[in-house]
Amino acid sequence: MYQTNVQHCEPGHFCTRGVKFLCPGGRYGRTSNLAAPNCTAACPAGTYCPDGSAEPVTLPAGRYSPQKELRAVDEAPLCSIGAYCPLGSASLIPCPAGRFGDRAGLESAACPASTSSGDAPSACPPGYVCPAGTAVPSIECGSPTALDLLQALERGTPERVSTNSYGETASGGLGAAAFCPRGSAAPSPRA
Repeated sequence: MYQTNVQHCEPGHFCTRGVKFLCPGGRYGRTSNLAAPNCTAACPAGTYCPDGSAEPVTLPAGRYSPQKELRAVDEAPLCSIGAYCPLGSASLIPCPAGRFGDRAGLESAACPASTSSGDAPSACPPGYVCPAGTAVPSIECGSPTALDLLQALERGTPERVSTNSYGETASGGLGAAAFCPRGSAAPSPRA
């Protein structure tokens, strides 16, 4: 005896009692003939899966998510200011020392400033220190925080140091060395 009206259960679907269903959002079905709504697996961090996904979809650059089982790209937040997120990011990556990220959704380590045209890298302005993760240059050369950063760099231990006037913790010393050499209390011209 043959059963009629049995649906072929292709990837992105599961079938129960001859009825075909889409794999639910947040999950994907890589193979044919799946029989449970769990499908193949949950979508991993850095991806999302709309209903009926056969494979996870990589998050676009400028967004990130450490969470699994996202159903739509808009469930992943834009990267925070001071950070960037390349394609498929599961976490924020701080803008490198010497640069700053003054807008959300940055896609590369260039961390282009909101005032720059195109993808030109941001550059910490003379007279300021921009440690990794800087959102807005606010640590002035000669300030206690800038001196702490220089000392950490000289010790060879870039570490977390004091907070700036916005309550942000500065880390790393590379930005300090580049723009505020030891003994400077004013901006140093950049070469």
